Amino acid sequence: MHWNFLNTSALWALPLVFVPIIFHLLFRKPARTVVFSDLRFLKQILKQSRPRKRLYEWLLLLMRILALACLFFFLARPVLQWGAKEASGDSMAMVILLDASYSMQTADSGVSHWDRAVSMAEKALGSLGDKDRSALIIFSDRIEYNSGGLSGRHEEMSAEAKKHKPGNRTTDFLTAFQTAYKILERSPASLKSILLLSDAAPHGWTDGIKNMESLIPDFNSHVQMVFARFPPAGNNASISGITVAPDFSGNALRVSVSVQNSGTEKITRVPVSLETRGLSTGYVRQSQVLADISKGESASVNLKAPLQIGESVQGRVLLSPDALSPDNVFYFTSNSPKKLKILCAEEPSGVQALTGESFFFREAILSPPSAYEITTVALSEIKRMKLESYALLVLANPGNVEQDISSKISEYLNHGGRLFVACGDRLISANLEELLPVRFGNPMETKGLTLSVLPDQENPESDIQKGYDWDKISVMKIIDAYLNDDAEPYLSFSNAKPLLVFSYDNKTAVWTSSIDRKWNNAAAKPIFPPLMRYVAGRLTQTSSQNQSQSLFVGESLRKKGSSEPFEEPGIYPLPIGNDQSPEFVSVNVDARKGESSSTAVQSDDLKILFPSVSVNWVESGENFQSQFISLMRGKELTRFFLLAAAFFLLMELVLGSRRIQTAAALFVLLLAPTLHSAAVPGNRFILAQLKNGNDVSSWDPYPL
Repeated sequence: MHWNFLNTSALWALPLVFVPIIFHLLFRKPARTVVFSDLRFLKQILKQSRPRKRLYEWLLLLMRILALACLFFFLARPVLQWGAKEASGDSMAMVILLDASYSMQTADSGVSHWDRAVSMAEKALGSLGDKDRSALIIFSDRIEYNSGGLSGRHEEMSAEAKKHKPGNRTTDFLTAFQTAYKILERSPASLKSILLLSDAAPHGWTDGIKNMESLIPDFNSHVQMVFARFPPAGNNASISGITVAPDFSGNALRVSVSVQNSGTEKITRVPVSLETRGLSTGYVRQSQVLADISKGESASVNLKAPLQIGESVQGRVLLSPDALSPDNVFYFTSNSPKKLKILCAEEPSGVQALTGESFFFREAILSPPSAYEITTVALSEIKRMKLESYALLVLANPGNVEQDISSKISEYLNHGGRLFVACGDRLISANLEELLPVRFGNPMETKGLTLSVLPDQENPESDIQKGYDWDKISVMKIIDAYLNDDAEPYLSFSNAKPLLVFSYDNKTAVWTSSIDRKWNNAAAKPIFPPLMRYVAGRLTQTSSQNQSQSLFVGESLRKKGSSEPFEEPGIYPLPIGNDQSPEFVSVNVDARKGESSSTAVQSDDLKILFPSVSVNWVESGENFQSQFISLMRGKELTRFFLLAAAFFLLMELVLGSRRIQTAAALFVLLLAPTLHSAAVPGNRFILAQLKNGNDVSSWDPYPL
């Protein structure tokens, strides 16, 4: 056990405790000669009172000395430490790891984790003595600042911590710990410690929970580790990613947003908004959805904006403000979608095709605004067509398909093509069945049966079930079809016979009736154009996505000749030539790995990460400094010496003030009867008998 002082400079003032003695000796009142009568009686009184007076004077002097001494010890901040004294004196080597990832912007009661961490770093550095050495490392997924070796410039490091702000990167603890242990390895101090000021999110450690000691070359099990504990964010939602694609069925830009509840509370009716902007205009809100997400769960939210053919789109998805702001916005850019080319083949073609089934399909697809271009040919002309230049091949009432044409269509599908077959009023040849999700039977009547629509699971916002009267569509006949294992019906009759079927991979689709007015009245209904656009859009959706580059903070565009990573979220123009249209890249914070999560790594996980080290936790509140000092050095007795100084000052007032002495004497006189009754031997005897359980009612209170 030994003493240590955090502010040794205050000990230089200890000689001042002798100032009261100097004043007592220098400013004593000299004796005065007074002419008086016989002094024999006064001398007797002086002999009796002088010792008491001198005792009072020396007690007053002692109280003043002790009060001053305790005050100076209070300023020196003494710490009582148990254990052997360090070989290198009373010095300590400490490395502070300050987390500057974007999760440190999490605010609780208006105070961010970063502000708390900087305040804790300042207090920790302020608790170090003149012989102590410290280093500061500010990190995210890289080292943002390194003070270098250990030094005694504690105030400079505290000022340096205040200069920095948390960025928009994620966290990598391994690099920070490797740097800290490397610094401590060069120190001769036997008392070494690492103070981690971070929210200690689980994702920032090695993939999974692994032993980090084996990954640190300079690891030392004698280094004490102290982790700060921050209050978790109760209300926090984050956007982990979005998917942007043109929805040609509804002439809309479809944005699918993945929203994660990263807080500790359930969030209800959180607004998720979509905003777009032009090259010369600001952001304009296009749509908004209110989402309810349970704790730790995620939800998919679908938003829409108008689709402008020939125009690029820049936009962002916004969440309502919460505890953490960087993950509340996600930027995106989408290049201008090109018009998709559709090849429609029908027998017969030419003039008769203008009034055939391809005519009704073409009119439905090309009604403005349209994102398609259609070319109509005869079925036999497919042999000479370059199918790979078309996004969709439509066979309208094909009937018998020759084997060589079927083989070419099969090759077209294998290279990413899409196929839509409208049966018409003729039986489909078996050459096509192996390419389609159904097998065909004979024509059958469906008059009187009702239609039902199955929603699209992948694109529920494109479900055209709502807003249309499906019972107004009457279908008299279809080609009976039997579903294969990879078939997904979209329109079915009440007897389960399908009218419109997609394959699971959305490469092929079959309409089992005609698309003119021979077997149904669908072409005359307002549902027909959006339905045909839905079919074309669903089949060509994957191949038609033309989204521009999207990066996360910390990534760079090396292919564009720029090696500097992007550090701030936003939309940035790319360097291009004068003869090219402007290109843009969107940059966002990376919330996929869990940086937005408010949960911290647990003590059991730390035992796996550091099995040979005792890890201690300190709270980020007002008691941090006392907890930290107790962990690092022992018990700080600053408060004890302050109370002792106040006690000695109070005693000095009691001894030096006659009024206080008189009040104390009166207090004693008031208690005298009680004290007297308790002090009488007889009473003490009776109390003892009562304690032993004896009857004392007839006893003499004053026994001899």
